[in-house]
Amino acid sequence: MKIKIDSIGRVVIPVQIRKYLELRSGDCLDVFFSEEGIVMKKREKTCMICHTEKDLVRIGRHALCGKCLKKLAARQKKRSG
Repeated sequence: MKIKIDSIGRVVIPVQIRKYLELRSGDCLDVFFSEEGIVMKKREKTCMICHTEKDLVRIGRHALCGKCLKKLAARQKKRSG
C-alpha cells in the first residue's frame, strides 16, 4: 500500500488499517526506526492521568491506574461530603 507524506510531514493511515488495528482519533502510536524503515506501533493502554502501564482499569475507551482512580474517588468524596 502506498501513501504520501504531505507538505508538513503528516501521513494518513488508510481506513482499512485503522479499522483492523482499532485505531481511533486521539490514539497514540509509537514511531521508531528499524533496518527495514519506519515502524508505527499502536501504543498499549496507559493511565490517562499519569501514563503508567500498570494496574489499569478500563473505563470505556480510557484507562486509569488504581492509584489515580483512588485519588479521583477521594476528590469526589470531598466534593460531595
